[in-house]
Amino acid sequence: MKYYVYVATLLFVIASLVGLAAPYEHFFDYGNHFRPQLAAGGVLLFFGALLTQARLAQALILAVVLLNGGFMGLRILQTMPEQHFANDKSVIPLTLLAANALIANPSAARFLAAVEATDPDIIIVIELGHDWAKQLAVLHARYPHHSVIARADSFGMAVYAKWPFKPTVHEIGDYQLPLLQADFAQFTVLAVHPVSPVGYADIKRLGGYLREAAGHASASTKPVIMAGDYNTTLWAAALQPVIDSGLYRIGRPFNYTWPKPMPPLAIQIDHVFANGGITGDLQVLPPIGSDHFPIFARLKVPGSQ
Repeated sequence: MKYYVYVATLLFVIASLVGLAAPYEHFFDYGNHFRPQLAAGGVLLFFGALLTQARLAQALILAVVLLNGGFMGLRILQTMPEQHFANDKSVIPLTLLAANALIANPSAARFLAAVEATDPDIIIVIELGHDWAKQLAVLHARYPHHSVIARADSFGMAVYAKWPFKPTVHEIGDYQLPLLQADFAQFTVLAVHPVSPVGYADIKRLGGYLREAAGHASASTKPVIMAGDYNTTLWAAALQPVIDSGLYRIGRPFNYTWPKPMPPLAIQIDHVFANGGITGDLQVLPPIGSDHFPIFARLKVPGSQ
């Protein structure tokens, strides 16, 4: 039994350390996405080492559990909002619903029910196909300001809003993936959806997309809300350009938005980040027929109503 504990310890140490090389080699970011699971698994493994009196394994496991905890703690601190408001009269209350619809999801009924239940001011839809674009046309009366990019692949998107905005579509990388910028009177919304990190080339494309998105956020003269399916976790090196640009997370650091049918592998890849003193909270909503859970943010944006 002690032999198996040492084998499991070796695998745990390797899995925990490999992600540290991600800033130098994109491929190793796979080791960062599941930091919470690694930390929890390490705690269980530590008890196994105690039961088998595998003392060296105990020391290694404890050290690496602390490493995982320290890594996550540092990223949590890096992404905390820096500003808070004392006077609600100086802010614009804003609600935002963002959802990856899943291109293979045939019906928008559950998503429309979520819109009805939450009544958001702004809606971001990711993986918007032509059929869903038709089904969501019922929103046009309620959300008279909208920009819709329906595509046959997984990279369509749309922004629906109760308030007027100026849309700009940035096409990023060799896949020409859209980044939809919505400039409102007092703030900007960036709807994002980089490629999934499946394969070495797409890992690099994901990083490039997020770097360019962070650049657009930095270039804005208004407070920015960047929301959507980031296809990466809070712990990933790919997110570093977003953090370096001054964007910070909205909501708790531990949420579960994907994959819907597999709770043991639960990670958050759907995020809302913001800058410019925007504050708020984030809620994960019930499923809508996608492999992602939708997210709903209640925000306070600097400015007068």
